[in-house]
Amino acid sequence: MARKPTTEDIPEAKIRNAIWYLKTGKTKKFVTEFLGIAYNTKKLDSLIEDFHKKNEREAELKKAAKTKVFTQR
Repeated sequence: MARKPTTEDIPEAKIRNAIWYLKTGKTKKFVTEFLGIAYNTKKLDSLIEDFHKKNEREAELKKAAKTKVFTQR
């Protein structure tokens, strides 16, 4: 029996496509089928929300790394 994909198994590109599909008017049922997950709108919403939070956190860390001052020894 094949294992269903979890949120960690879904590639970032597919999540980006799913967000784009929702913006262009595709149904949530279509998007969940595209992602290969069960039709659960709450899970889909949390998946997208987690994706946005992860991207925001990465942007904050990159910004902090750019402004970090290195000292001379």
